[in-house]
Amino acid sequence: MIETELHDISGKISYLTGDVCESVGSNLKPDEMKKLISVAVFALMIKTLGFSQSYIITYEKRVRPDVSGQLDEIKEKDPALAEQLKDQLEARVILKIGELVHNDGVSSYQENESKETEDKNLNLKSQQTTKNINVVSVNTTGESLLFKDLKDTSFLKSTEIMGKKFLIKDELRKYDWNLIDEMKIIGNFVCMKATASYDDREITAWYAPSIPVNDGPDEYYGLPGLIMELTGGNTTFNVLSVKETPELSIEKPSGGKEVNMEEYQKIRNTRMEALRQQYRN
Repeated sequence: MIETELHDISGKISYLTGDVCESVGSNLKPDEMKKLISVAVFALMIKTLGFSQSYIITYEKRVRPDVSGQLDEIKEKDPALAEQLKDQLEARVILKIGELVHNDGVSSYQENESKETEDKNLNLKSQQTTKNINVVSVNTTGESLLFKDLKDTSFLKSTEIMGKKFLIKDELRKYDWNLIDEMKIIGNFVCMKATASYDDREITAWYAPSIPVNDGPDEYYGLPGLIMELTGGNTTFNVLSVKETPELSIEKPSGGKEVNMEEYQKIRNTRMEALRQQYRN
């Protein structure tokens, strides 16, 4: 259940939507009722936009690791072992808790250390061999911190790869959101659906128009309300809590070798390939 301290806003929404439902009674169809409620919520959002508000939002992040490349390599040598590995990996999920701090168009987002539902070392057996397979991944945990400036659509991100610090500086990705007339309740909030595509990845988000923040977890942003739930590829975010706070000061990350996103991806891919070669040998 979502815990929230937005008593004033959520209270007004409940009153406003309840008043709409009571006024129109059963004279409207369900779709028309949804539209009316959306308009009411949007009107309340407009009233709150004139105030500078700070929020602390907590998300749960679930990731199913993509090891298809490694699976193909194993399949060439031992198809039975590859099939067993595939079955075991379906149960593996990486869990993280992320915190978004937003104030007047800028925000910081940071996640805690990951926790896996299954151990990285998978004990696998076939008729001819017994092996212990280690799922190869580059350690990028460290003290990763993402700073987003939504006004000039730029970001800074401090991160580490195997102990070496980097500071990524680049433009935020631009999402061409498609706003859909579909509604659901998340916690105490009326949420609307939006979809987008990026790098052949389908993204589905649910946002709360009553929270006047065009921000969300990790790299996501750009909707007319806080992103409460999002699924993109093998990653899912779900909001756990939303708290309105006095105005906060948000510091930019610093330190490490400064690179852009393309340069960082090349470095990461090179180290990943070196790690794969190490395990092959």
